[in-house]
Amino acid sequence: MKQKIGYLTIDDVPTRCTKRKLDYLISKNIPAILFCRGELIRKKINIVIYAIKKGFIIGNHSYNHPNFSKISLEEAKEQIEKTDKLIEEAYKKAGVKRQIKLFRFPFGDKGNGDFEKLIPKNKHAKEIQKILKKLGYRQPKFTGITYRWYKKLKKDADVVWTFDSCEYELPLRKVLKRIDESPRINSKSNDIILIHDFSTPKTFSKIIEKLISKGIKFKLPNLK
Repeated sequence: MKQKIGYLTIDDVPTRCTKRKLDYLISKNIPAILFCRGELIRKKINIVIYAIKKGFIIGNHSYNHPNFSKISLEEAKEQIEKTDKLIEEAYKKAGVKRQIKLFRFPFGDKGNGDFEKLIPKNKHAKEIQKILKKLGYRQPKFTGITYRWYKKLKKDADVVWTFDSCEYELPLRKVLKRIDESPRINSKSNDIILIHDFSTPKTFSKIIEKLISKGIKFKLPNLK
C-alpha cells in the first residue's frame, strides 16, 4: 500500500510556545515549513533563528495578517516585502543560506477571497501573483497530491493547504475526531497539512500523534 505523505506547515509563527513545538518535532524527526508573520518575527527573531539552525524552512505569512482582498496592491507589496527583509535578516544571523522563498496568504485569501471557494482570479489577485513572482517566490514540488481543485493552483506562486486542522476553532476532542473522519486524511492523496502556532504544545502534539496514527509520514517537499 502506498505511503501517505503529509507536508506539515505551521502558520502564525513565532509565538512564546514555538520552541517547545519545534523541539517536539525534532524529537520525532518531523520537518516542517513555518509561515512567519513579520510583526511576530520582530518580537521573537531568536526563535526564528533557532528554527533555521535546526533545519526548518521559513516562509512569509505577511507582516500583520490582513485579508489581501481588502488592501491595495501597494499595501500587499509592502506586506510581502517587509516580512521578506526580516526573514532574510534571520537567515543571515543564523548563518544559513535561504533555500527558497515561500509565501502563504493569511486566511487563504489570494486577493479574491478564500482559495477553495473562489478559485477564479480577479485582476487584483493576478497582480499580487505577479508581485510574488517578481520577488522570487514560488511553490516547492508537493508530489502525490491528486485533488482536482488543487491542480488549478499549482502554477501560482503561493503555498496553499489541503487539510486545515481547525484547532483554532474546535476543542481538541473534536479536532481529533475530525481528523479520524476526514475524507482527505483518509484518501490516497498526499496532503499539505496546516496547524497554527497559536495552539498549545499539548494540542499540537496530540494532532501530530493522531496524524501519525493515520499512517501519515511527514516529509518536506522538493525545494529545488
